[in-house]
Amino acid sequence: MKGLVLGLSVLLIVTCDATVAAQGQIKTIREKRVTIQMADSPLQCAIEWLVNEYDVAFGYEESTYDAKHDDFVFYHSTWLQADWKKHRLDTVSAKCFPRWPTKGHDLTLNFADAKLEDVLDELVRQMGDYRWEINDEVVNIIPVKGREPIFAELLDLKIGKFKFDAGTDLKVFGGAFSFKVPEINDFFEKKNQIPSGDSTTSSSGESTAGFDFSNIPFRELLNKITKVKRGCWSIRRDKYSTPVEQRERMIMIEL
Repeated sequence: MKGLVLGLSVLLIVTCDATVAAQGQIKTIREKRVTIQMADSPLQCAIEWLVNEYDVAFGYEESTYDAKHDDFVFYHSTWLQADWKKHRLDTVSAKCFPRWPTKGHDLTLNFADAKLEDVLDELVRQMGDYRWEINDEVVNIIPVKGREPIFAELLDLKIGKFKFDAGTDLKVFGGAFSFKVPEINDFFEKKNQIPSGDSTTSSSGESTAGFDFSNIPFRELLNKITKVKRGCWSIRRDKYSTPVEQRERMIMIEL
């Protein structure tokens, strides 16, 4: 009995230590100091700046209210460091500029040496219909209104087995990797949905970490992969494919 109590005590201590460490990491991310200045710009502008200038990782689940426009569309957003330095020098320091005109969902952020949590609060306030939370060191932007049931079901889908070896080239993590996962393929077939996604990622080089997961929700897997490769993941309806009538059945997964 004494040995059992001792074993449970050690387990509790280890679990508590892990929980405290995770909470500390979340606090560190929330309190990260950032400067960002942008006016009348799409979401891509803010994401690209925060990802590359401050190494903030993101995940985004689109609301049905935003399925008909592309103001909240953002791509991989991760630049190679040398390219980012050049790109950054092409702008005025600490400012980002829109790549394309918005269609009524423009965002304006003006923060200097502010906590990241304050920037994110203002970001989702202006987006409307969203909240943010940190999952596995990745900032997730999640709908509070207009959440598409099929997205929710897909992100909650349990993936039976996923293995990633340490040292693997991160280029394997294009959005199309998802469609090589049996559970994802089965889901699309059963729901009569059409998968869509880029086949490459802007991340490059080898990962120093590996993982081997079983029975893990798809959202959790996306967060864990993004934590390793950095940058972003997103799930949304396709905006540009033809014929147009197929778009409502097309789910775009980008990573």
